[in-house]
Amino acid sequence: MGHVNNTVFLRWFESARIAYLERLDLLHDPDRSSIAPILASVTCDFRQQVRYPDTVLIGASVERIGNSSLTVRHRVTSRSTGQVVAEGQSVMVLFDYEAQRSVPISTKLRSAIGELGGA
Repeated sequence: MGHVNNTVFLRWFESARIAYLERLDLLHDPDRSSIAPILASVTCDFRQQVRYPDTVLIGASVERIGNSSLTVRHRVTSRSTGQVVAEGQSVMVLFDYEAQRSVPISTKLRSAIGELGGA
């Protein structure tokens, strides 16, 4: 049909989320090796089709910090039209994989998010 499949948008969200988490150095903390974010939910609102061979810009920023969760806002913009083609949210929970439970978000992480302009 000449447009990008809807599942691709979720992959784009994931790529932006991972890049954001890497900027926070949240994926490689040797002192807390069993603690990392886990995805709790994801939503996507499709605004327009993306047609091949367009290129897109994908953004991610933290819009809310809870006790142990982060809500990340995603936006996908078409380079050819300059229009927002999709928006969504991901909720991630900071999770201790050894203890199998959520853990509070540290002051250090909250500060790092603030430095990137989030929440």
